Amino acid sequence: MPLSKFLARICAIVVCLAAVLPAFAQDTIQSLYEAAKTEGKLVYWGSPDTRTAALLKDRFKAKYPGIEIDLFKIQPAPAIERIIEAASAGRAVVDVMDSQLAYLELLFDRKMVVSYPWVQNFQIDPTRVLFDGRALTLWHLDTPLAINTGLVKAGEIKSWDDLLDPKWRRKLIVEARGFSFAILALKWSETRAFDYLKSIMALNPIITKGGTATIEALSGGQGAVGIGAYAGIVEQFKDAGAPIDWVRVGPVPTAFGALLQLANAPHPNAARLWMHFMMSQEAHDAIYEGMGLDIVYGRNVGPLGAKYQASSLEVVPESFDLSKMKALIARAAAAIGSL
Repeated sequence: MPLSKFLARICAIVVCLAAVLPAFAQDTIQSLYEAAKTEGKLVYWGSPDTRTAALLKDRFKAKYPGIEIDLFKIQPAPAIERIIEAASAGRAVVDVMDSQLAYLELLFDRKMVVSYPWVQNFQIDPTRVLFDGRALTLWHLDTPLAINTGLVKAGEIKSWDDLLDPKWRRKLIVEARGFSFAILALKWSETRAFDYLKSIMALNPIITKGGTATIEALSGGQGAVGIGAYAGIVEQFKDAGAPIDWVRVGPVPTAFGALLQLANAPHPNAARLWMHFMMSQEAHDAIYEGMGLDIVYGRNVGPLGAKYQASSLEVVPESFDLSKMKALIARAAAAIGSL
């Protein structure tokens, strides 16, 4: 084949490849920002409370003015249900959401989440990039044992097994969804973890729904020891004067809070710009200041993660096998009685 024809064919192939490559392949922060300003808006459904939302909005707008942030506080399960219903009706309502991993399979199975080359394009820490770029680790939900310091003596609890003492009957508080026990099963084995949970339930614990609700009950003296409370929020309550603390006992079950872009996002460029911002130090600081949630596992841990390291506590992360985690959580929740 003559060289001229060969080169012509190569050029044609390059043109065809350029036509089919994803539009975001050449993204830069500036190009994303310019496109996001044209869209003018971002819709984010997730966990941030009013204070944290205000901090995040202010810091984002300081860097990227001209984009309205519509942030709606909602839990993952009802959020995903509403998103799926809207998509079935042909409506796109959300750009970005945050969720615990346990709920993501519902979206992944329906191909409702965008994959993006975060490491290649923006050098995001690869340890925070999950499921082939479909999600980013936003924070960790670490659940060490927590205590009411007016009801538990210093050093009284040295291990998880100490909670099985009959003296804690009706004095334990257990978060109903069972994430802590499901993750302990990865460390201890399913047999040991669920035998342990059975023994805990035999002590007639108080059942709460949600990490913050667990902390509120513990602070109010409804129980002496809590399972399922987030350490950073415990510290916020403690700093505000509540008689509460978390104990330096391992292992520490830790779930992941993930950030993801919906496949039918009405403002896709603003979505990616927001997700990039949420990986920044200023966003992390806002989240830690407002919600007490931190990065405690892997590289580049935050202040709370540093405390775990200083105490030589083992942090046990949940599995990325979503089907396995879903089954373990359902089993734990059923044993607690939340289903």
